Amino acid sequence: MNAMANTTRIPWRNLFAQINVASISIANYFSHPPPPPSLESCHNVLAFIVPVLLSLLQIKYQGNKISPFETHPISMVISVASLLLYCLGYHAKSRWPTYALVVSRGMVVFGSLSVVSLASILFPDSFGPVLYTLFGLFSATELVKLFKWVHRKIMGMLLISTSSSSFSSIPSPVPHYRIHHYECNAMANTARIPWRNLFAQINVVYISNISNYFPHPPPPSFESCHTVLAFIVLVLLNLLQIKYQGNQITPFDTHPISMVISLASLLLYCLGYHAKLRWPTYALVVSRGMVVFGSLSVVSLASILSPNSCGTVLYFLYVLFSAAELLKLLKWVRRKIMGMLPCQLTTAAFSN
Repeated sequence: MNAMANTTRIPWRNLFAQINVASISIANYFSHPPPPPSLESCHNVLAFIVPVLLSLLQIKYQGNKISPFETHPISMVISVASLLLYCLGYHAKSRWPTYALVVSRGMVVFGSLSVVSLASILFPDSFGPVLYTLFGLFSATELVKLFKWVHRKIMGMLLISTSSSSFSSIPSPVPHYRIHHYECNAMANTARIPWRNLFAQINVVYISNISNYFPHPPPPSFESCHTVLAFIVLVLLNLLQIKYQGNQITPFDTHPISMVISLASLLLYCLGYHAKLRWPTYALVVSRGMVVFGSLSVVSLASILSPNSCGTVLYFLYVLFSAAELLKLLKWVRRKIMGMLPCQLTTAAFSN
């Protein structure tokens, strides 16, 4: 009878063991979810959908004497402004790589807003509020993720401060025999265990786990910035075609200075590639100049699409951006000069 009972109990134990193993594997899967799609894949989708929507706008308004800038001016301005903020995010990621995750989420929000603004023009007017409502829900979820990131940052800073204070108040080291005594009689000698050291070690382990689980992504390379520039310039040119279709005049007639500045900036931007190959020692300086000229071309095209008051604001922001880049250039020149001075002094000393 005992043998029969044992044989009947064993399968149930194996069954419960398999269920426990399955539940543990499921818990591990949900505790370590697959990584989210990278920003490059999101940019590829945006670079696909925006030209498609612009082509559909050209189809919808072909043969008409009015453009979507006249029928839906607010939606078009929102779309252009969102695209400019999206592209500005790449510079922000390279400037502040510590906050790359936050900037990436902001870029996704602005790119989605641009798509929603263009799609609301193509759909009937009753569908516009629905699209903007869905975008509001999506932005709310991204905002919640942003608040969670800020909470983790604050908790990490608090843990670092508490760990430093705990390590500063660490007493003298405990002898080896006392450590062995604590390990054998942990329950009996809880009052003698250095709890501050224990909590300090737990905080250090927790901080290391956070830094390993939420690593800082590397800043975007110059090639990715060039990809974004090629995307935004083509989009702005398509928007100019949509705005001036069916008109007897062109942007070269209404805004000749802006068009000349944009064309000259693009030519200087392309000339920078040859300069980088010709003088690789100054590749960093040339790259910053290419960013400045590419941004000037984008600002010039966007000022034509925006109202006159917005054009002044765009040029003012560009001046601030150029001043920041010029400051970086001056710092680089100063480092170069300071690096050359010791070599010259050493050469003069040996010559004497």
